Amino acid sequence: MYRIDNATAVPSLPTPAPVGPNPDGFFTKGDPNTAQLATIVDDDWLNGIQEELCNVIENSGIVLDKSDRTQLLQAIQTLVNGTPYAVSSSAANTYTASVTPAPVEYTTGMLVLIKFNNTNTGAATLNLNGLGAIPIKRLDGSALVSGDFYSGMVAALVYDGTNFQILNAQIVKPSSVVNNQFSYTEDGGSANTLTGTLTPSPSGYTAGMAVKIKVANANTGASTVNLNGLGAKSINLSSGAALIGGELIAGMIAELIYDGTNFQLLNSSLAGRFIGYQKFTSSGTYTPSAGCRNAKIKAWGAGGGGGCCNTNPIIGGPGGAGAYVEAFVPITGIVTVTIPTGGAGATVNTNNNGGAASGDTSFGTLVVAKSGAHGVGGANGGAGGQGGQAASCTVPTSGFALSGGNGNTSTTLNFTGYRDWGMGGSSPNNTIASIIGAPGDGAANSGQGGAGGTTAYRGGNGGSGYLIVEEYS
Repeated sequence: MYRIDNATAVPSLPTPAPVGPNPDGFFTKGDPNTAQLATIVDDDWLNGIQEELCNVIENSGIVLDKSDRTQLLQAIQTLVNGTPYAVSSSAANTYTASVTPAPVEYTTGMLVLIKFNNTNTGAATLNLNGLGAIPIKRLDGSALVSGDFYSGMVAALVYDGTNFQILNAQIVKPSSVVNNQFSYTEDGGSANTLTGTLTPSPSGYTAGMAVKIKVANANTGASTVNLNGLGAKSINLSSGAALIGGELIAGMIAELIYDGTNFQLLNSSLAGRFIGYQKFTSSGTYTPSAGCRNAKIKAWGAGGGGGCCNTNPIIGGPGGAGAYVEAFVPITGIVTVTIPTGGAGATVNTNNNGGAASGDTSFGTLVVAKSGAHGVGGANGGAGGQGGQAASCTVPTSGFALSGGNGNTSTTLNFTGYRDWGMGGSSPNNTIASIIGAPGDGAANSGQGGAGGTTAYRGGNGGSGYLIVEEYS
């Protein structure tokens, strides 16, 4: 196809004349019998036909060629068949390809489909029909990373005036999805230094990145992982603590999540294993056993001392029991444990109050179990001490607290039920209460309140506090 090029042709398209007297007319050869003239074929009509045909051909990307009589057909086939398609060269990252019909130049909005014959290993360019190498970018404008193209992939590329944007970038290969290669890898390193390769390769570590890696060797201590050569990162527990030996074992699939600084291990092989327990009957220091990461704390506050009365048969007010707290807490090091002694009972045949406990049972600042109050003495008896209150205890969100029992209100001693009326408060999870008698004390490390005293019996001593640490990995 070509535009008219003889000596009578003009170099620019003339302005069309106004619409004639017979719009939407048809050709005729004329009729002398009716004086009908033959239709004149003028330049306006011929230029219109020429430009209609040339526009179809040129807008399909074909350059007009006087010797080629198939260009209109080629243009129609291109437009019907859609986006130009080509197969790239095999050189990775510096790709070339030729589409048909050949474009004259790169034009903004140009769309091509290219089947790539080699996986890219980084930033890449495309030279289309020898028009020059153009960078290929992701949709966000960033350069390609290894694996954005893979051998056999058909990529849709659009020219934005500067670069080719890959419309289907960062698409994971179906085989990678099926095999979980995008988040799964096998360890190729040694004990404590794991390595792995994900497909496609990530451009860097990003917060929230989740990876499963089949461990090759058991770790013996703090460990790291290096994925796709991006650099070694520490593997820590969610508490931030480094791993200890045995948390990774050969053959296990470790689940790791990157927190922006390190990888956190979600499924330590030691997680949740009971290690042992330590009991505290007096104040001291808790030193974690090897591998302990969490502990269940069981704590009893001490009991208050019983008051006394020297008016027979009136009973002094018994002491209240300590509160009970139970909770899981994280273990990160040595913790100070405080175990209070119970309050002292009032002297026999006096009107004295019982003594207060020496403090509250505590596991550092994480857990505090309040002690019970002392019983009130007096010539007319007195009120029983209030038990340690759950609301006043220090309780982690993982636990609970129970209030200690109150000492019973004093009353007249009688021979059928006096022991019940003089009972010290009973301690949660240790329900036996102290009762009037010799000596009427709360049991050691029970948290029980001391019994009320009389003319014959002193007030009972409150039971001391108690704490148990159950250790877990």
